[in-house]
Amino acid sequence: MVFFNLISRIKFFLNHVFFGAFSSPGTDRGCVYLWSDRGEKIASWQPHGTPVGAVKTRGRLTLSVSDLVCVYNEKDKSWQVSAWTEAELTAAEWVTDRQVLVADSLGCITMDSAEENQFMPVRGRKATKKNLKQN
Repeated sequence: MVFFNLISRIKFFLNHVFFGAFSSPGTDRGCVYLWSDRGEKIASWQPHGTPVGAVKTRGRLTLSVSDLVCVYNEKDKSWQVSAWTEAELTAAEWVTDRQVLVADSLGCITMDSAEENQFMPVRGRKATKKNLKQN
């Protein structure tokens, strides 16, 4: 347990030093916030309709899970959202710069990817499972 806590702190420190930003764990309303090292809000977005289960940052990409998977690109203010399960998503972890592992409340672990050609501008949109099915 101490080892994993140490790894988590090192990852936070490296992300903070090299990229100058960190993200909050998200909110009960499905919002995710990105804050600067001085405590200034850089960006916020609301991809989820339920409380955010996990938030992980890698470079300028922020991964969040809840009712769907969202990868937000801070550089060009775009996101990729995907919904492939009815279960609540509870945990996520970056594997590579584009691949993530996502776990749901039923015990399934799935690998998902963030493809550059799948990102769309945010522009105040809310991503919901209903919107994804209509597109």
